[in-house]
Amino acid sequence: MRRLALVAALGLLALPAAAQEPPAPVVDELVSRAYGDVPWWKVSDKDSTVWILALPPASIPKGMTVDISSTERRFKGARVVITPPNGRSGLPLTARGNFSRLMRDLNASQKDELEAKLSPEIRARFVKAREEAKLPASRYGALSPGLAGMALAGDVMALRQKDHPVLQQDEIIALVADVARRNRVRTEPARVYGGFPDFLKEGRRPGVDCLVSALDYLDADKPAAPPDRAADERIIKAWLDGDIRPGLERLKDAAWTGLAPDGLLMGQMRITRSTGSMNFDIITGPCVRAMPSHQKIIDTYVSSHTDAVRRALRKKGHSVAVFNAYPLLAKGGVLDVLGREGFTVTTPAQN
Repeated sequence: MRRLALVAALGLLALPAAAQEPPAPVVDELVSRAYGDVPWWKVSDKDSTVWILALPPASIPKGMTVDISSTERRFKGARVVITPPNGRSGLPLTARGNFSRLMRDLNASQKDELEAKLSPEIRARFVKAREEAKLPASRYGALSPGLAGMALAGDVMALRQKDHPVLQQDEIIALVADVARRNRVRTEPARVYGGFPDFLKEGRRPGVDCLVSALDYLDADKPAAPPDRAADERIIKAWLDGDIRPGLERLKDAAWTGLAPDGLLMGQMRITRSTGSMNFDIITGPCVRAMPSHQKIIDTYVSSHTDAVRRALRKKGHSVAVFNAYPLLAKGGVLDVLGREGFTVTTPAQN
């Protein structure tokens, strides 16, 4: 029996400047700092509370020790810990039957038909990008143009990220999960609506315009600069002392905010079998708009987080949530919406 493995992630990519939309501003009244502890926001009604920890937009530098044992008091007696979406359980991307059918289709033939069907100009661009990545034509030959564009983008971005890894918050989320386990509290990722179950059907819809937009993205994207470990350390240290503001300053200059404006969604998938692996990056507007399930993720990304908090508030007692800072604090974000709905929202300086 062939073995199948999957890694899937939801995030945002820095697009060329002309393609970016300005992010929604942060609500200043929600931004304050704590002292001597990580920053906690609180949402409550008469008999229920959700404590929300804002994640800093930084990776823990190698060799840096991060101690979040001060958070234990929030976890004791909590009903649940709500975490950001992930590819295993937060995003509905893991339908094993669909993956098996998709991989059977991809491996059904090793034809080189795709490039022969492209116009000379597009073929030249596709071949140039493929050859720079040192990948054979047969890897994409059985795919539709749009799917081939997403697959080539996934392969090229995976190679670029080997040299300069992208921002990872997994280490901090793992620390939070350890605290939850010690206190015997279950973790439950916020669920984003839409996703992979429709990929098999929708993946054939994106056409040449999706392929061209993927090539445009790869041409405009520059290999990422090495991670600024000094800046990461400053942001993490400030966060441990209750101050999220240095992290928010970083986000002012970044397209990656954790909020999902139109056209900036990236669904990143890696499908691995005994015969090899395939990466898919759903990066550009023309690709996303041809796939309604992924457009739905964009449309409901923040509201799904807000819904998770609402569900927790329906039950007596307290829960804990761990969200990215920007969708938590932005105008139209989680705290802004819940405050306008009548829930009591307090900031780190008040908690």
